[in-house]
Amino acid sequence: MCSSDLAADRLGGQLNIAVRSPRRRDLQGIIDWRTQEAARLGVTVRLNAYVSAEELVGQGFDVVIVATGGIPSQSEVPGAELVTESWDVLAGSRRVSGRALVFDDHGGNQALDVAEALVRAGVEVELATPERSMSPDVGGMVASLYFKSLTQAGVRFTVLRRLHSIERNADGTLTVALGIEDDNWTETRVVDAVVFEGGT
Repeated sequence: MCSSDLAADRLGGQLNIAVRSPRRRDLQGIIDWRTQEAARLGVTVRLNAYVSAEELVGQGFDVVIVATGGIPSQSEVPGAELVTESWDVLAGSRRVSGRALVFDDHGGNQALDVAEALVRAGVEVELATPERSMSPDVGGMVASLYFKSLTQAGVRFTVLRRLHSIERNADGTLTVALGIEDDNWTETRVVDAVVFEGGT
């Protein structure tokens, strides 16, 4: 499933992406249970379908609940059109090779899952965040497992860096400018891909 697809072919939404991480496969139980409950309660489910307000008028519904899910939060820096969305990497709809900068502007499991997926694919990874610590929303016990495997894989961790810009070079690589809050100072990286995780 590509993040740009708005209608999905199965229930679960973002959980279907999360369960692709070996560390979060247990989330499949949530999808399974909710799917079984919907069937038990006689809920009619239409997948791969868009619904307009016009289609709902005159259908006799007492209440209409709009639950559209979410889409990845986009980077707004110059060159943002050059980033690869974390959802696309985890879903397998975008392949990354060579050197990648994973920019975590969210602080949850997602960037760690992306970094592990890239490492498994043989990608050289740097994980950067504007925070003063990596993935602050991930609990200590879980985070330690991620960091152990990522450290052993040679992942570089960079904190206190804000994504400033991305430019495509003549050879197809990307020059990424990273800076610090409230200052003009920047440093650059040359990578093959920038993967952005900014939440939903």
